[in-house]
Amino acid sequence: MATESCTILEAAEGDFAVQIQEGQSVRQSVFLEEKQVIVGERSSEIGKFEGSAVSPVFRNRIVPVEINIGSSAKFECETEDAPNVSFKWFKDGHPIKEGEKCRIISRFSASSLELLRTTKDDSGEYTCKASNQHGSDECSASLSVTGKSSLPSGQRYRIQSTDTSSKVFECKVAGTPEISMKWFKDGVQIRQSLKYKISFFTSVAVLEVCVVSQQDSGKYFCEASNEAGTESCIFELVVKGWFSFLCLCEN
Repeated sequence: MATESCTILEAAEGDFAVQIQEGQSVRQSVFLEEKQVIVGERSSEIGKFEGSAVSPVFRNRIVPVEINIGSSAKFECETEDAPNVSFKWFKDGHPIKEGEKCRIISRFSASSLELLRTTKDDSGEYTCKASNQHGSDECSASLSVTGKSSLPSGQRYRIQSTDTSSKVFECKVAGTPEISMKWFKDGVQIRQSLKYKISFFTSVAVLEVCVVSQQDSGKYFCEASNEAGTESCIFELVVKGWFSFLCLCEN
């Protein structure tokens, strides 16, 4: 339970102030026109209310946020009514300055922090501090930035062919930006060449194996990765041999 303390202060001749402190909140009221109306006793008649002084106390605090890489994150908070409140934002104890990736909006008793195009480096503890001439209050919450590429992980595809034309493998990729795609055959990375054509466009990774032969049989891996992790998809190509025979006919 919060305790209250009351202090009477002299403001000026004939005036006085009453200061009440409850926890971190301080309320101060100034009264004017003090009069003595009874001989031998002291009484006060309140004439004019000058104002109140209250230190900020958060009514709505920021809450933890978890988002995917590349998304926006927003923290919002609000204090009880108090005069001349200013807000400052911090990440892991360091002041945050507004910039291209960061927007801070403070108005009256509310403030918000928005982070744009987040990366894993934006993860951490965020703090908002509200203060005025009478005191301060602060609230903190964590930001967790996660994300990964998405392939049909663990699935295997078996392709059999006797056709010696080109074979095309396709993987549709879903995930956050900055995805790196690689192709492998039997554990060895495939490079762009006359034999192999590799492309990655509109979230589709494509490998074309030109003029296949039995030597092209094997396991093909499509690997998608970013700073959040790696996923892979496996294709198995089986190229069967072909044969022909010559018929010699006698008349």
